[in-house]
Amino acid sequence: MAYIPAGYDGSSLSLYLQAELQRVSDAIQNIEDNSMQQRHVAPDKPRDGLFYADGTDWDPGSGKGIYRFDEGTDTFTFVG
Repeated sequence: MAYIPAGYDGSSLSLYLQAELQRVSDAIQNIEDNSMQQRHVAPDKPRDGLFYADGTDWDPGSGKGIYRFDEGTDTFTFVG
């Protein structure tokens, strides 16, 4: 979920700001929840980015660790 500011309708500024800050917090939490969780299977449709393989159920080549996926070459490269 990406953060997209809601339009301000001129009503209570404090309620608007409270709601917006909650939406920002939710978006940040969503990013945190979805980043670098240990995976036990390869992603179905990976995009450029980092993935954390468990090294047992899913081993892209160098065991447990972080891999960078490159869409251009369709490969996972061990990062560490």
